[in-house]
Amino acid sequence: MGDDIDAAKQVAFNIIDSNAGTLQEPSQYILVPFNDPDFGPVIKTTDKNYFKEEINKLTASGGGDEPELSMSGLQLALTSAPPSSKIYVFTDASAKDSHLKSTNIALIERTKTEVSFLLTNIFFQSV
Repeated sequence: MGDDIDAAKQVAFNIIDSNAGTLQEPSQYILVPFNDPDFGPVIKTTDKNYFKEEINKLTASGGGDEPELSMSGLQLALTSAPPSSKIYVFTDASAKDSHLKSTNIALIERTKTEVSFLLTNIFFQSV
């Protein structure tokens, strides 16, 4: 999992750096960590370097206990971000809280937010 987190951090930094100084640069950076049994807190900043420092603090502990509370984290991000935001969800697990899917879709449509999922090592089991 450590390699996955390092790769996710690098992708996040590339996204941040490639948008810096362009019209795509966000007015606010928002980070919402999630796992199981927790999600949040919301970290908001206008400073891309501080945001990168907060991303760098993310670590894996335990592991192998999927699913995670990704939909709760996404919902918190959607309600914290300004309209027309771009949100990236980095995860290696399925959603424990998939019952929030329709709520999140409604929030995405209402706020005109673009959500991209970046998945690593996802193994879905049929029910």
